[in-house]
Amino acid sequence: MKHRAAIIHPLLFAAYPALALFAHNQDEVLPRVLWIPLFVSVLGALVCLGIAWIAVRHLDRAAILTSVLVLLVFSYGHVFFPVLHPVLGRHRFILVAWLLITAGSAWAINRPRHVSRRITTVLNLMAFVLVIVPASRIVTYEMSQRAATRTTLAALREDGPPLPDATRHGDTPDIYYIVLDRYPNAMTLRESFGFDNQPFLDFLRARDFVVFDTARANYATTPMSLASSLNMEYLDAVRDRIGEDTTDSSVTFGLIQDHRVQRLLRRRGYEYVHFGSWWEPTRHSAHADVNVVYSFPVTEFTRHLIATTVAYPIFYRFVDLEVLHRRQVLYKLDRFPEIAAAPGPKFVFAHFLIPHPPYVFDRDGSMPARGALAARGEHENFVRQLEYTNLRLRQLVDSLLTASERPPVIILQSDEGPHLAELLEMGAEDRMRPEIIKMKIHILNALHLPGVGKTDIDPNMTPVNTFRFVFNEYFGAQYPLLENKSYWFEDAERPYRFVDVTDVVY
Repeated sequence: MKHRAAIIHPLLFAAYPALALFAHNQDEVLPRVLWIPLFVSVLGALVCLGIAWIAVRHLDRAAILTSVLVLLVFSYGHVFFPVLHPVLGRHRFILVAWLLITAGSAWAINRPRHVSRRITTVLNLMAFVLVIVPASRIVTYEMSQRAATRTTLAALREDGPPLPDATRHGDTPDIYYIVLDRYPNAMTLRESFGFDNQPFLDFLRARDFVVFDTARANYATTPMSLASSLNMEYLDAVRDRIGEDTTDSSVTFGLIQDHRVQRLLRRRGYEYVHFGSWWEPTRHSAHADVNVVYSFPVTEFTRHLIATTVAYPIFYRFVDLEVLHRRQVLYKLDRFPEIAAAPGPKFVFAHFLIPHPPYVFDRDGSMPARGALAARGEHENFVRQLEYTNLRLRQLVDSLLTASERPPVIILQSDEGPHLAELLEMGAEDRMRPEIIKMKIHILNALHLPGVGKTDIDPNMTPVNTFRFVFNEYFGAQYPLLENKSYWFEDAERPYRFVDVTDVVY
């Protein structure tokens, strides 16, 4: 008696797209983003196989039908849309063509009365070979690079002595670290956008903030900036350990996920409250006591996967990611007074993707129409979103100062300057122009430090020294302040190949 070949090719074909996308981007994403889309893809194929089996009452034929359907579903973004969009235009017409091809394929497959079991064996082999390539790449990477990453992170996480028990300037203060993504300093806004941000800065000064007029980031990208500021160190040691030619971002992601600031403060008795964004490294913290996150229905990785499938036009018909982005920002802003009123001491880290695009706020907080966005252009859209950001920051600052039990430490800081669409079209030489470097490096930096004399604060202090200074002032720590430097990346694909541009950005 001949043994029936196990029918696994529909499941393997369904697993391939998620595995291939993850393997291609493995140095930029965390493993946890893979499991749900992989499970849903395989489960969907299994359900389709069951339905097809019931419909045609022939398991081998049902499996072939399912594999063809899986391939057609995941080829939409790679084949159908690029080929048919110039001819048919809108998704609805492309979907009709896709349905006709799918129906025709199903009819052709279902015509033969007999299907050789050899076809099942061949398809199993093809699917296995297809899957084994990204799977082996993932396994190899996880066993080698992830292990190296863990070793590197363990070596870098030398916290030194705990924060002293004594406090200065009164009781132990609540500490708020609020990162406004891509918020530039006043000079950039004035020279590149024609916008005067002085009224907002004057508001901060009236609330006893120190505003750094020549504020500069230490690095020109979010992963590098946050990894540096949250660990109070430059990233030279990271570069030296993993090499400047690596494209792997997992080390900086790990430094953001489990950073020195929260470790030191939690040991000191602080509660850690984490306000996440949709960006994976700051979306959720496994180390936080409280995570405040307006959940997106899917991760950024899953959205990229969906964009390759026939579900893309349907998903974006019913799920407006710009509206969700807007709701997430508003949800976090609205939760702040509640968190501030809770008993302390607490450390709050909040990553806000504003004035970072997409542009979902007009200056009055309304949702701008797409036609208006296109008519105004990116510079004006950026300024209008920044104006609303200022409005909400005014309310946020006043609520924190009012609701807190004791005068809080408030750090308003950007991770990098604007990254407008026009920069993406520039070559490497153009990106090295001084005006471009200044736009990316010049940031917002304002500190509310109750009890600290303004003359005690270095006017050129950069984010790498922020928590060194705070810990020294409020807990009597002995962290030496580092030299204030700014680094630029020569190659966006190799972020650790950074160069010192301190002299350029002054």
